[in-house]
Amino acid sequence: MTTVAPDARPVTIGLAITALHVMHIVEYCEATGVELDHLLAQDAPASPRTIPWIRRTCDLLGTAQPVVGRFVLTSEDSSVAEDHEIVERLLAGQEDRPLRIVSGGFHLPYLWFLVEKYADRIESLVLVDEGVGTFSSPIGDRNLVPEVLGRVGSSDLRRAFEAFAEVPAVFYSHYPLTTQLRPIDTLVPADPAVLPRMLHVDGPQVSDTVFFVGSPLHFHLTDARVDAELTSLAVHFTRRLHPGAEVVYVPHRDEQAEKLRALETLVEVRPLDHPIELEGLASGVVPKRLATFSSTAAISCGMIDGDLRVDVFPVPEEHLREPYVESYRAVRALFEELLQERVAFHDVEPASWSLAADDALPVGDVTVVLGSDGEAAGQPTELALEQASALVSFARGIDPACRVLYVAEHGESAAKCAELGAAVEVEQRALPTELLPHEWGLLPRHVVTMRGSALGTLVDGRRGRVTGWVLRPAPTGYYEEEAALEAAHEAFRARPDADLHWEELPAKPVPAEEALLTTQRHYTRDVQALRARLAEVEQEADHARTVSAMRHVQILKVQRQLQERDQEFLAVRERFRLARDRNEKLRATRKQLQGRVRALEEERARRLDARIRRLLGRLRRT
Repeated sequence: MTTVAPDARPVTIGLAITALHVMHIVEYCEATGVELDHLLAQDAPASPRTIPWIRRTCDLLGTAQPVVGRFVLTSEDSSVAEDHEIVERLLAGQEDRPLRIVSGGFHLPYLWFLVEKYADRIESLVLVDEGVGTFSSPIGDRNLVPEVLGRVGSSDLRRAFEAFAEVPAVFYSHYPLTTQLRPIDTLVPADPAVLPRMLHVDGPQVSDTVFFVGSPLHFHLTDARVDAELTSLAVHFTRRLHPGAEVVYVPHRDEQAEKLRALETLVEVRPLDHPIELEGLASGVVPKRLATFSSTAAISCGMIDGDLRVDVFPVPEEHLREPYVESYRAVRALFEELLQERVAFHDVEPASWSLAADDALPVGDVTVVLGSDGEAAGQPTELALEQASALVSFARGIDPACRVLYVAEHGESAAKCAELGAAVEVEQRALPTELLPHEWGLLPRHVVTMRGSALGTLVDGRRGRVTGWVLRPAPTGYYEEEAALEAAHEAFRARPDADLHWEELPAKPVPAEEALLTTQRHYTRDVQALRARLAEVEQEADHARTVSAMRHVQILKVQRQLQERDQEFLAVRERFRLARDRNEKLRATRKQLQGRVRALEEERARRLDARIRRLLGRLRRT
């Protein structure tokens, strides 16, 4: 262990790869009175906005500008040596002063290097909360360090993990987390007054604006295409909730460009160069309300501004991948606990509410044909084109005075749409079909489909204005397509208030051999998907075994420590017994000595008394 002068002030190092890390690192320092000496920021090539965001955040918070290094994930990367040199040069002039590390998470390469290189100098390690990532990352026993341990083949990272277990670490959060992080057992909740005090703005202007705080839902959904649809619906519903207010979409840095381009047809998309919590510091203007799916930035903003209200649109759990269901439930519980009556929850599923049943949109002379992505279910393009052409022909016959518009689904091929485009107007939608009437400024007079789910929302509550036509094709032998058709038709039958008409659509049957080959392809695809899932499960099991082995090492170490303590206790107890025996002997010797002293005193008194009597006798004789 390195000897440190007792008056040496610890060197505090902050580690960040996002602007949010910087904000919470500064929050921790503000709450604890710790002075931040260095901020190490790791540049992520996949996100070129990272370092500009961090520098902007440092400017707004008035903290030190970061020392920038590269972002690396594995120790085999050629830039690791360069990264290590940055840290070593930084600490070269600090002599042997102890280190205090405030890190944005487990997965920062600088953290692992510091822990391995300077473990004997680390006085404390603080992991700061990074918002929803705390819940969406599988940080339990199954996968303790997701980005590192998952592909650890190098011994230095394993050594770093072993050193990590020796460092006194705590988890700092301004959320009341209940998740137990291992091997980190200590949770330090922040003072809720720190953020408002740190980000206080004198007399901020409250604008008549609603900020919709975006989320990269595509990471967490079973089908990434649902992200744009749910977000468009939620943004549209936000506009209906707050008529007259300007709604601005503030995207997350990881949202897809295609999704943002679609949203720009509905609302202003305004990227920020800083965390939304710092908007008051950056512009002196704050929104009157926030809306979001799951961004915990909305919670932080609510903690900063005690008057701010938030609309939350919970993501339907059937669209979430399994690992994230509990994460989103935990985030919802946080909204309820921390914002209480200032949060309102809304359902964005199209089937649960009518987008514009009571609006004043006029009915146009348009017949809309809702396409079908049967090709995704295994249909040949030729058969899908034949069915789509039959839908268009039927639509033309309903009302010759109406213009026919074919609205293609996401899964329909470009070849099919190009063929149809020669005979009818085709629109490949960027928005959910339910929102198209608001983009067009009118309602269609007729809606024709085989199984387009938007039919119900377009027809519901509009009896006498919009008529729906459900065409049932003859069996084709493509079993997945027929199962999807039957499910859609069951959903349509559950809408007794809709003005729906049912018709048969003739279709050319498919030879049994071809249908069986298609079914075989489906089964092959399913088997491949199951094998891929099995590989994921096996990898997760390897993670669990790795963590379990490390825990076992820790348990053995604790057991050894307990054994050593037991031996020390036995040694102390033996010393105590020997001391007690010595005390007993000393007490016995003391009694003996006291007896001898009394005997000597008595003998001396007798002799003195005899001598006195002799002297008195002599005196009488004389």
